[in-house]
Amino acid sequence: MKNKRGDLLKNVLALIIAVVGIGLIIFAAVKLYRVTIEQDSENAKKLLSAIEGKIKNLKDGEVGRFPVRGINEWIFIGWDKDEKERPEKCFFDSCICVCKGNGKDAKDSCQGKDGFCRKIDRKLSVIGYRTYGVPIPSGTISERVNYLVLENNLIELEVHKTSLEVIITKNG
Repeated sequence: MKNKRGDLLKNVLALIIAVVGIGLIIFAAVKLYRVTIEQDSENAKKLLSAIEGKIKNLKDGEVGRFPVRGINEWIFIGWDKDEKERPEKCFFDSCICVCKGNGKDAKDSCQGKDGFCRKIDRKLSVIGYRTYGVPIPSGTISERVNYLVLENNLIELEVHKTSLEVIITKNG
């Protein structure tokens, strides 16, 4: 006669090991996902600090060009202190921000946890162009916007600094 109790113990033990193994795999996947998301946030903070440092190091009347590494699905945007549609993080000042998003709801995305902003002590303009894929004889249709899309590669920013204003554009 076969020992049913021994078979039951083997099956329960195998089930417990399978549940623990699946739990560990899920835990590792969640941890890996969080590290990736947190890494983008850390890269955004570092990028913003680098741009702020470059602006501060320029003398009035200077133009600086410097490469930065973009972050996929993030934008660099700026608001002048006179703009009414700026995030509350800027208070009553001009500010530059690096935010997750595509520029459509920039104020909301920059105000949230996926937006990092720094104050600038003068008038500010960030000049970018949103291109539409409609071919025309002279190229494509583009519209001027107040943000720069940060592709996941090197981007050269051009900063014009005067005693009254900072103008930031994407070079090339």
